[in-house]
Amino acid sequence: MASIFKRNTPQRLKQIFQRPVVHDVNSVRAYRFPTYEITLMAHGECEDDLTKQFTGWIDSKLSPFGVEQAKRAGKIMAMDESHFHVAYTSELERAQATVKHVLEPLMVQPKVFATWRLNDRHLGDLSGYNRSQMALVHGERKIKEWSEEYSAMPPIIKVENPQYKSIMDNMHKKHLTTDQIPRAESVQMVYNRVLPYWENIIVPSLKMRNKVIVIAHNTSLCALIRRFAELSEMEAVHVSLPPAIPFTFTLDNHLKIIKGKNVKNSNKTRAQFVQSPQAANANVTAATPSGVGTA
Repeated sequence: MASIFKRNTPQRLKQIFQRPVVHDVNSVRAYRFPTYEITLMAHGECEDDLTKQFTGWIDSKLSPFGVEQAKRAGKIMAMDESHFHVAYTSELERAQATVKHVLEPLMVQPKVFATWRLNDRHLGDLSGYNRSQMALVHGERKIKEWSEEYSAMPPIIKVENPQYKSIMDNMHKKHLTTDQIPRAESVQMVYNRVLPYWENIIVPSLKMRNKVIVIAHNTSLCALIRRFAELSEMEAVHVSLPPAIPFTFTLDNHLKIIKGKNVKNSNKTRAQFVQSPQAANANVTAATPSGVGTA
């Protein structure tokens, strides 16, 4: 079964996601009160994953395998009779294409909203380069620090970076001002930009009794998990969502986690995909879904 935990995760942290239901009406967390459900899912494999590039705000498309991952997740949720009233995603194509393929088989099509606040972490001047290239320039220790430490920020993207113009142009098309576009981000900065969207948009939607799905990026989704699971900065770095596997979290009336679960068998491995002649020969492109609003 897929897990959101990395290796060597402290057992105490795992227990946070397996809290027993409390039936004491005097308890602050009396789960007899209304509960809310939110499903989180990271996008499928993108083209830059194949070359192990730092992607961030680069608008990389889904790979053929990523399309297969998203379609399979949608079929499994349809078989499970999952339904949603509203879906939230980022302004990046790999997330929006995942939304399209995941929601397509569902009986009821939710309203979809896209926001830059759910974008992936901006990886600054690492954008467009692979890890081995950057390790030669900055050293493996520094790359690890930028990747794993909560407040560490990579070098800001330079105008000379080959990806600078495309990132800026793409976000300008999404109606972001130059001042709104970061030049690099730490994990903490991602949390700070996701939090207002959680509080001002997603929480009111949940309180209207909507069933919500958020399909975005590992970094922005983990920011949401950190919020409703009340994780510390050190605990938050142990959480990572695998691609295209939906996780449903039940929240109490204070919007704190009661439990989390994933849809079983919602994905193949890459090896299983490649071994399928039909999939290997398919010429599949990831299209940006139509009808995506902004919020």
